[in-house]
Parts: sequence; structure tokens; C-alpha cells
Amino acid sequence: MKIEQGGTRVIFIFSNIVVKIPKLKVIRPFIRFFHHLINRQVEEKLMAFDQTSIVKAILRYFLSGIIANRFEYYYSKKHKNFDEIIPVYGLCFGMILIQKKVQVVEEEDERWKKFLRRLVKKGIKDIDLLVARNFGWDNGRIKVLDYGRIETIREVYKLKFL
Repeated sequence: MKIEQGGTRVIFIFSNIVVKIPKLKVIRPFIRFFHHLINRQVEEKLMAFDQTSIVKAILRYFLSGIIANRFEYYYSKKHKNFDEIIPVYGLCFGMILIQKKVQVVEEEDERWKKFLRRLVKKGIKDIDLLVARNFGWDNGRIKVLDYGRIETIREVYKLKFL
């Protein structure tokens, strides 16, 4: 077993599955809040999580790992025949995601560099879709393995036509 850290989740990598568990943000948010309060950036930073409501923004920040797992699960189940994503096997307790294990794409791989050029040419702007570690090799194809943000999902549709 191998353990990796993502921005919002801890990833446990086993021989044939990956388990993604949300990070619980307890102390860091309060430290960041006071930092942003001093710099008069609280509203600006919160609006990055939700443009419509400060309450929603706060919830999205604290629950971002849980939200990411739920997005991936429901998107995978709703789009079973969408061949550009790594499938999800299940969601336990509404929080713990179980996904198919694949070989993560390496930045130095020439096939990735060619794929990245096609992404940029296609107009992909979501930062999560421009980073090799968010893709994996599945049956000889590059597929998205981290699609837990709504912004990423919106852009994933463009991959169908690459």
C-alpha cells in the first residue's frame, strides 16, 4: 500500500483499487482566516469557493474533500459509458471513494506532452486537466482520474472530441 496527499483528499493506493478519503480541515482554516482577515481578503478568498453565497463558500471549503468524492462518484455512475474518465466502484458512508487503480501519467512521458498540446489547442483551461498526475493509463488510453470539481467536470466533456 502507498499513501499520497492531494489538495482535499488522502489517497490510499492498493494493488487494484484506490481509496480516496477527504481531509478534515480543522485548524488550518482558522489560521488562514486570520491571515486573510489581516490582509482584508476574506470575502475575495471565500468567493473563489462559491460566487453566490458566503455560507455556501464556507461549506465548500470545509467539506471540499467530501464534495469531491461525491462529484466523482455520481458523475462516474451517471456517465458509465463515458470513456474519458477512470470509473468509480463505490462510495462508502457518503465519503470514502473507491476507484479503479491505474498507472498515473508521468510529466516526462512524450505521449503526455502530445496529449497536453492537444488539450491546450482544444481550449482546456481547468488547471486540474493540465497536470499529468490527474490522469492515468487505462487500456492504453489517457483518462481523467481526478474529476472531483464541478469546474473540471465542465471541461471533461471537451476530452470526448480529442
